Amino acid sequence: MRITGTGLGVLATSLVLGCCAVLLAAPALGLAAVAGLLALASGVLSTITAARPTAVLSLDTATVRRGGLVTARIRFAPTRLLLRTGVDLGSTAFGLSAVPAVPAAVGPSETASGPERILVLGATRHGAMTVGPPVLTQTDPLGLCRRVTRTSGTSALLVRPALLPVGRVRPPGRARSSVGGRGTAADRGESDTLRPYEPGDDIRLIHWPNSGRTGEILVRRQVTPPAPEVVVLHDTTEASYAAVEDFEEAVDFSASVVAAATAVGLALRLGTTNGSRVWTWSAGDRCTEHDVASAFVSVQPRATVPGAIPGGAHVLGRSVRGTLVGAAACTIVTGAPGAELLSALRDSALPMRLTLVCIGPRRPAEPVERWARARGASLIDAADARGAISQWTARTEVFR
Repeated sequence: MRITGTGLGVLATSLVLGCCAVLLAAPALGLAAVAGLLALASGVLSTITAARPTAVLSLDTATVRRGGLVTARIRFAPTRLLLRTGVDLGSTAFGLSAVPAVPAAVGPSETASGPERILVLGATRHGAMTVGPPVLTQTDPLGLCRRVTRTSGTSALLVRPALLPVGRVRPPGRARSSVGGRGTAADRGESDTLRPYEPGDDIRLIHWPNSGRTGEILVRRQVTPPAPEVVVLHDTTEASYAAVEDFEEAVDFSASVVAAATAVGLALRLGTTNGSRVWTWSAGDRCTEHDVASAFVSVQPRATVPGAIPGGAHVLGRSVRGTLVGAAACTIVTGAPGAELLSALRDSALPMRLTLVCIGPRRPAEPVERWARARGASLIDAADARGAISQWTARTEVFR
């Protein structure tokens, strides 16, 4: 319980009036001082003895698109008619903000279960969030004392990236495989390996030349190589983006590409520059909006600067090279890539098709453009996700 500013003013005034009443022998001033102290004591007593109220928080949805609105309803039971009860969410989850521009939907109301307050929140960040708990403020009728009660009720909210329409994604060419095979078999999408003959094997699969050389009957084992993977590498370095909104726009772009690629059955791997392999889809898998939201929960900006690890390799370089292994095509999504990322990509000498997407108000620096030209990578520069997708869709050669 706390005495408000008004209550402190009443207390100070009462003390001054009491002193004046004694010094000036003025009974009227003494009565005024006593009245003020009684009012303050009444407010303190009513606030302290009141039972703590309870509140129930509910959201109109468990998932929402970034940029969308969420309606929070807080039902509470006032304990005394003489006490005024205020309701708020206190500190809302990071990435949610109150929307005062919708006054018709924000305010107190009455329901069958008691008073209710409705708040409209705007989702500005993607990820898994916890909304609440509600904070109830009890104030005496004169506003002299206040007690704040933080309840325990919270609600989970999943804010998914904003998926934008992307043109048809073309499958990439097959990446070079480290598993050898004859050219004709590779052209057919399969490679031959040999194993010892076992009773019951089809004798037409016996590989006579190698069997004659080794003195052991060997049969062909036909292995279908994995489908070529498309990699979306998202730069999570905080310094690469001018503002948080630019990072969120980049996430919208990455999520849109992931959804479009899996929609046509492509094998896809989503990775980040902090080294975590976030999600993997095999050929033929279908990715729902909930899958996209779950995959991008851990794709958040990191303020750490890549440092050295034993052996002289860099954390960033090793994570980038590990993410790109076996990829037939890669789209790198960033804001303004730093020298560390370009160095890691320069050291990743892998045969693949690269597209570097820079999202934000800052144009790519000359080293970035020079690196893209030297590597033969497509460079896309856009202010937001919609502009980047427009350019990306127009370049149908990205995933051939």
